[in-house]
Amino acid sequence: MKTNVFDQQEYAVLLSREEFLLIVKLLNGEYLLGLERDPLLTLTPEQQGIALIVAERALRARDLAKISEDGNLLINEIVLHLAATCAFAEQTMFVSLAKPDDTTDQAFAHRFEDRIVVHSQPDAALHYLQSIQNVAQLVDRTLGFLKLNQLNEVTTAESIILEKSVIETALAAGKTKSAEEVSMLLRDYGVESANAIQLANVVAGQPSISTLYIAQLVENEKVVSYDYTVIATTAAAWLMTATTDQQQFRLQPANTQQLRSLWLEAFERKISLESEYR
Repeated sequence: MKTNVFDQQEYAVLLSREEFLLIVKLLNGEYLLGLERDPLLTLTPEQQGIALIVAERALRARDLAKISEDGNLLINEIVLHLAATCAFAEQTMFVSLAKPDDTTDQAFAHRFEDRIVVHSQPDAALHYLQSIQNVAQLVDRTLGFLKLNQLNEVTTAESIILEKSVIETALAAGKTKSAEEVSMLLRDYGVESANAIQLANVVAGQPSISTLYIAQLVENEKVVSYDYTVIATTAAAWLMTATTDQQQFRLQPANTQQLRSLWLEAFERKISLESEYR
């Protein structure tokens, strides 16, 4: 039976970019979402070498690593498990929260076997790794991170299928126009009046736009991915998912419990190359 080293309690570590890259390299990890754009990777091999020497010393100074009798660098077991879950993930989640003030918060979660680790950057030069005990906890924390954990409104609005360009036009209009004006715009594109009013109230209500992207490793090292976008105010939200036509999207009202159920199922879904999801 496989043992989950994170099943009894949560663990967390804050690493510098140099420390994190050193550990990933020791694990022979080649690619890691959330690290691929790090400025450290643009340095020359010589410059990287110096940075990694400094990182090794920093880990040892913090008692997160030590030198073995045969001269090898030994990383603290928990820190190694946290980094390895990221480096060899079978499933990776990326979440992005675009806020009304035009700032964006981002985080990753990586899953390997029964281990789950959240990976965020509190600063451009820092990487925070935290273990999560199960998928339900991950989904709850994701809803909290995206400020979608208190959506209790139940609406009679129905799902709508719109062209991508129409959605973009409505979102742009919502920044400067009233809900009534946005509602009229949506009706001009054929949206039924009751639906147009409820969607316009969100679009013109200084919404945040959340994106949840899941990539999963399947057979033959192929990757299958699928994503969800949520346009939300503090009171209401609309879930946006792609149809088979990549230029059309389905929008449907959603509350916290509906999103939670949907994302729990998404994380546990066993998908293959023949999946309906792209």
